[in-house]
Amino acid sequence: PGGTDSRIGAYVQGEFTFAERLTIIPGVRVDFGEQVPNAASAAAGGVAQEGTAVSPKIAAMYEVSDSFAVFGSLARTERMPTLDELYSTQAAGALPARTVSLGLEKESADTVELGFTLQRQGVLAEGDSFQMKVTAFHNDVTNMIAVTPRVAGGPSVPYYSNIASAQLWGAEIEAAYEAERWFAQ
Repeated sequence: PGGTDSRIGAYVQGEFTFAERLTIIPGVRVDFGEQVPNAASAAAGGVAQEGTAVSPKIAAMYEVSDSFAVFGSLARTERMPTLDELYSTQAAGALPARTVSLGLEKESADTVELGFTLQRQGVLAEGDSFQMKVTAFHNDVTNMIAVTPRVAGGPSVPYYSNIASAQLWGAEIEAAYEAERWFAQ
């Protein structure tokens, strides 16, 4: 696919600390975009698109002690389609052709994250340090952009299409250990 993808974004975030233990972080990002197909993508059926995506969030962290904190966040993320998602095509072969993705909607997700951080000094030796962060998340995605499946003998399909809704769950663990002569992450 080819074309021009023009985007501009603005982001503002605040950080407010109360009683030296509770931090609240609100923020919002606004993106404006315009995608224009090149001649080859236009000949395949691609049309210009423009849109706006607004993504607000709020996060909080509470330091239970100097070495342990809990945190959480709520966010709504909007993502406009990329040039590849709008204008990709694939000729018919063993399966039907994939065409440009006309009418592709922006993707949005409502996300909840909860977790904790732990940091310790002098764990195995004097002067060493250990840090760990555990995060669990849940995303409710609307209009999720995904590759459209093809069926042998079926009709041509857009290369990408929107899935009405999807739920994603997961957890992440990050850890690091640092000593005088070595470290691990």
